[in-house]
Amino acid sequence: MGIRLRIGGNSYEASSYSVQEDSTPTKSDDSSGAVGTLTFSIPKTPGMRPWLLDGLDVSLIDTRRGTTIGYVSGV
Repeated sequence: MGIRLRIGGNSYEASSYSVQEDSTPTKSDDSSGAVGTLTFSIPKTPGMRPWLLDGLDVSLIDTRRGTTIGYVSGV
């Protein structure tokens, strides 16, 4: 069991995370859906430049709850 966080092909240790799921309706005239959100915190390490993560692909792999993918849209 465990949690892996991959951003732009590099592994990071998440100190906390939250996943908020949503769905898109199947009817084309229904605009009630939204996009899910993945929020996480990673400890800062010497030489880390967090702004370089903005726009990169992210995968959160939780061996008990599954995988969530997306991209970093804010740092």
